[in-house]
Amino acid sequence: MQLVLERCTIRPWRLEDAESLARHANNRKVWLVLRDLFPNPYTTDDARKFLQHVVSDRPKTKFCIQVDGAAGLLGMRNND
Repeated sequence: MQLVLERCTIRPWRLEDAESLARHANNRKVWLVLRDLFPNPYTTDDARKFLQHVVSDRPKTKFCIQVDGAAGLLGMRNND
């Protein structure tokens, strides 16, 4: 599944997204919003661990927001 939009693409995560994810996620402003869920600094190893989990998830509930490489996450959660 891939959704191409005017400003970004929504697509499944890939293991090769690790470097781009780490580059965008290693940001203090991101960490301040997600501090209970997110390490700081955010390393390529952190990205690889996350991606290994997300790539194998079924059903898919977390997707990559691609803007000049992997830049963010769109996720769904069942709160039942």
